[in-house]
Parts: sequence; C-alpha cells; structure tokens
Amino acid sequence: MKITPLSAVLPAALVVSALAAGCGGGSGSGAGGASATASADTTTATAITRGGTLRFGDTVVDCADPHQRGNNPSSYQLKPVTDSLLAQDPKTGRFLPWLATAYTVNDSATKFTFTLRQGVTFSDGTPLDGQAVADSIDAIVNKLGAAASLPIGYLNNYKDAKATGANTVEVDFSKPNIAFLQGTATTNLGIVSEATSKLSAEQRCAKGVVGTGPFVITKFTPAQSLAYKRRADYQWANPLGKNRGPAYLDGLQIVSIKDTSVLANSLLSNQIDAYSVVLPQDAGRIDQSGGHVYTTTNAGYPVAILPNVKGTIFSDPAVRQALQIGFDRKQAISGVIGDWFHASTSALSSTTVGYKDLSTDLAADPARAEQLLDAAGWKKGPDGIRVKDGKKLKFDVTWEIDWNATSSVLAAVKEQLKKIGFELDINLVPSGQSAAIYKSGKFDSRWVNGYTPEPDTLRAVLAVDAGNWSNRASKDELDGLLQKQVQQVDPTQRNATLAQIQQQLVKEGYLIPIYDWAQSFAVSSKVHGAQLLYLSGPGPLYSDIWLSH
Repeated sequence: MKITPLSAVLPAALVVSALAAGCGGGSGSGAGGASATASADTTTATAITRGGTLRFGDTVVDCADPHQRGNNPSSYQLKPVTDSLLAQDPKTGRFLPWLATAYTVNDSATKFTFTLRQGVTFSDGTPLDGQAVADSIDAIVNKLGAAASLPIGYLNNYKDAKATGANTVEVDFSKPNIAFLQGTATTNLGIVSEATSKLSAEQRCAKGVVGTGPFVITKFTPAQSLAYKRRADYQWANPLGKNRGPAYLDGLQIVSIKDTSVLANSLLSNQIDAYSVVLPQDAGRIDQSGGHVYTTTNAGYPVAILPNVKGTIFSDPAVRQALQIGFDRKQAISGVIGDWFHASTSALSSTTVGYKDLSTDLAADPARAEQLLDAAGWKKGPDGIRVKDGKKLKFDVTWEIDWNATSSVLAAVKEQLKKIGFELDINLVPSGQSAAIYKSGKFDSRWVNGYTPEPDTLRAVLAVDAGNWSNRASKDELDGLLQKQVQQVDPTQRNATLAQIQQQLVKEGYLIPIYDWAQSFAVSSKVHGAQLLYLSGPGPLYSDIWLSH
C-alpha cells in the first residue's frame, strides 16, 4: 500500500491521512467547535523577547511520567517533555504531520504504519527511529499496564509494534481499532526514548521520562517541585504552533500551590505567571490587571449523571427518560461555574470528532417528564416525591472529589427535579472510596466526565463487554453500534454510526449530560503567545510562549 504524505491529505477509506476530513458531526457540525479564545496579543514576531522562566502555579504532580499521569491538571505540567506522532487541528479535525510525516491504515483498521521524520532526537541525544517508537508503545501495554490508564485506552486489542525500517514502524491489533489513530495525536501516547521504555513504572514516576519535546526536566521531587530547561537543538515543534524552533523561554517552573483559592492572588501579586482552573469570580480581576484568561471546550463526553440500571429506579426506562428532560441545563450551571462552560447538547461534547447536535432532544420539558412518570405508574406522594409500589422516586449521585463546584451544580439540578417529583441525594464520599462503591453496585448513579478526545471513550465506559458503568445485564443495539464505530475507517460512515450512538444514549437515558467540560489558563500581563488547543493534549503550547521583561 502506498504511503500518503500528510501534506497531501485526501479523504479515502484505506489511506486515511485525512480521517478528519469528514470529522464533523452527523449534523454537519465540525469537530472543531472549540471555544478557545484567540490571543489578545498583537505584538509582532520581531518584538518577541527570548529568555526567562515561566512560573506555573499548581499542585506538583506525584509522578513525572505523562503516560501514567495524563489527565487535565497533570498534562499542563508534563506536556513539555514529549511530542506525538501526529497533531490534530481542532478547527477542522484534520491530522497533521509531527513526528510522523505519513501513515497508512489497512481496510480493517488493524494495521497502522508510520513514516517518521528524520533528524529528530531525544533529549539524551539518541535518534528517533522505528525501534524507539515501537518500544514506547509496547511498554505502555507490557510494562505499565493499568498504571497507564489513559494511553492504554487507545490500545485495546493491541497485538504488537515493530520497526519495519530505520524510519518506519508498524502497530498491529487483533481486532479493529480506529481509535488508536486519534490517540497518536494526543499527549497520552507521546513518544519516549528506548532508555525510558526499559524502566519500570515506579522508576519512570520517580525520575521522569526522556522525550523529544522542547523542554527537559532538570529537577523533580514528587509533589514538591518540578523544573525544566529549554532544548537548544529543538526544531520539530507542534504544527499547530507558530514557533518551529527552540522555545522562547529558558525554562519552566511549577510553583507548588495546593490551595486553588489563592492562585489568582498569587498571579496578581507576581508570585506566579500562569495557572489553570480559573474560578469565575477571578476572571474579571485578571483581565483588569492586563492579564488574560484563555479557555477552550474539552473533547470527550460531558460532565454527566450516569445511571446504574441494575436494581435501582433507573431500571425503569421512563425514569431515565424523564430525568433526561426534567431539568434545564443552562439554568443549572448559570452563575455557578465560569461562563466558558456550556450546557451539553449531546452525549459527546461539542468539540469531539463525530459530535451530533441533539440540543432539541435535551431541551427541558418538565411537563413531558411528568407525563412519562405518570404513565409509568409513579404518583406524587404528600411530600411531592413520587412513589411506585412503595418505592420512592429517589436517587443518589456518588463521587469523591468536589471538583469545579459539582455540589453547587447538583444542588441546582436537585431543586428543579424536586418540582416534578424526584428526590436527589448528593453523595460526596471520602477520597479513595468511590471505586469500591462502584464495584459493589451499591449506588444509584455516578458523576462522570470523559476527557479523552477519541469518541471511542463511550464504548470504553458503556459497552457491556467493556466498562459497563451502567451495569446493563446484556448486550443490546447500543453495543452493536459501539463496536461498529471502532471498526470503521471511513470517517463519513463512522460519524454516521457515532450519531446513532449519541441518539441512542440520549433517548434511552443511559447518560444524562449536563455541561461540556472546559479548560482555562490564566496568564499575567507579561505572558504572550499563549493558546489552548485541546486535541493536541490539555494545556498550552509552551514553545510559543514568551515573557516581556
């Protein structure tokens, strides 16, 4: 099969350098509905100042391996070390060359071959070649395993990876897995050196990894300190950025600040230069100081209530369907979280490949919800809460970390649902206990959010033969669709299947989306060149950032 250069992308079923050429939603929406704010910085390139260290305020990670700590917060800290095989344009969904200059996918989506960029080196001086890439991918499955929970999600049915030449590598799967392709455009599958691939999970956590990225770790004490220096020989930056060569900054420093409530004051008092997870009440103060808050809507599935259908009120489809339309999403989040968070309009967030707009299906309709409950035999009791066969229409929402005003959002949802006869209990459990509760099945629903940009994340958590978080007893039409989409190489066909999946989830009430998760990145007035591009991995492109002195 002829390898097609990524610079000549054409939509095709077998050579899918342009998988995302059809990556709009089934409704015609593009994968790139990203709400990333454009940079307010109009300074010309000739005025860029090199040097200085960006001080980023955050709780320092406990593990310096991006394969083991790849969620949103840790990605801001670990992203500078590694690069990815591909990049993905968040506006068009089109794949772009990065460490790989071309790739092919066979017609069954079980074999992926990449041609590597020549002249790339790891920070230890060793060259990027086919064997290094094969080892990097193989180590995720065979050395890290469950410790690499995010990247391993892209490697379902992984068979092996092997160098087929000095600058080519082949990755094989025992079953179709088109989701792997998008994984290669994320930080989760960032490439590490052969030396790093030989280390144990514990060793990688303790010392960090060697990558091809624009920065190198110079100091790391778990949960205490983390610092980087610039690579002077870097020449293969993310194609989504403007700076193709070495970073403008001399270095990065993670300043340990565990109390998120003081981050804004730390920025305004010049103790730090940047931080993420901005509180809504602080955005105005930062703008008034000459700083800026960048935001973007994350890909994945939304912040949602996921019902447990086994032995709870949610075993009744009418209850799930009534819950789906029984409250107003915009009203629930208004004034509670930052205005860069948007009410959900589907079972995938609006920036996810294959997203389909189902806002009409998710529109609040309390009167219709009450009709569904009445018809199903749920009658209002003296206290206004519905009852059927002696059982109250009552459910809990269980989770363990009160992130981003979750309790406040749920409190607003609770008040709305009470009017139609639901009773909602907010069940925030101590840290480390939710997993055991979910495993026991002794919960009514769980509070979830999926920040993996590949839509196959829905299969990973909902399919009966995968995560099955809703505890469905047997496979049904949904499982067939979930399996079908991961086998489809043609983007138009896959998006049509993804549209069906989203419609099914919303219709059946297997997922009750509330709002699309978003990132925020606050910078002081002396930070320039920042942008947020989720599909390349959470966090800014540090190579583009520079400081005025």
